[in-house]
Amino acid sequence: GGPDFGGTTRFFSTTSALYSVENDGTLYWISPQNGTWKQVGTAGGWKGIVARVTVENMLYTAHTSGALYATNLTNGTVRQIIKTGYQKSMFLFTSGGWIYSLQSNGIFRIDAGTGNAVSIGG
Repeated sequence: GGPDFGGTTRFFSTTSALYSVENDGTLYWISPQNGTWKQVGTAGGWKGIVARVTVENMLYTAHTSGALYATNLTNGTVRQIIKTGYQKSMFLFTSGGWIYSLQSNGIFRIDAGTGNAVSIGG
């Protein structure tokens, strides 16, 4: 944890690896065994994240633009699920195989395939 992590804005894990998102929006895989870093996907591709959750080897991110993305952490491929609606997400979390977004106006259950959301309370 020296200056290598000075530019880290997000830090998270899966069952087998650590990941960081840096100030410039670049995503890195970090070996938990020896601390080596490897860039995942396109440099700067994760700039503007407002919330994120990992489900197995997938990273779901809500962005300031409102878009919701799914990133395969194994190969770095990114898929935009939906263009708008998630800019007010404060947290993304998972339970029972669903993804949820906590926003100021309630909690929404998200279909990870389409990005469509249903309010479940608020």
